[in-house]
Amino acid sequence: MACTNIINIVALIVVPIVAVLIGQHLQNRAQKRTDKMEIFKTLMIARTGWTVESVRALNVIDIIFVNDKKVRNAWRDL
Repeated sequence: MACTNIINIVALIVVPIVAVLIGQHLQNRAQKRTDKMEIFKTLMIARTGWTVESVRALNVIDIIFVNDKKVRNAWRDL
């Protein structure tokens, strides 16, 4: 009886915390994808010439793609 009460109390504390952490992780992942797609769209729109937006997009490549070595190497080579 006492063991199930302790398990219930722990579950009541731990489950909401884990749910918030998972939700935050998913939200961060979605934001990173949105940022990457925004850079891609901006650069595709500005293929014929430089715009203020395209220069800004190029300037943030190293920040947005910090964990994507392939993209950063391609950007450096360009």
